[in-house]
Amino acid sequence: MRLFENLFLVLLLFSWISLLLFKKQKTSLNAGALAIYVGVVSILSEGYRIHIVPAFILAVGLFLTVLAKKYVSKI
Repeated sequence: MRLFENLFLVLLLFSWISLLLFKKQKTSLNAGALAIYVGVVSILSEGYRIHIVPAFILAVGLFLTVLAKKYVSKI
């Protein structure tokens, strides 16, 4: 795997672990945003690879989940 893909997957793993274990949503939000940023850099610098697409979808889902938990009021 390429450098940015490895970094992307490590950040994605860290953001999921922080979402499950830590009470602070800010850590998960920052890690998720950084993972998405590294994913975009990976696509732009190294090119598109089909085997990493599920991880990109998972990263966007994680980021949206954290945003929903943080900003959507509980009914």
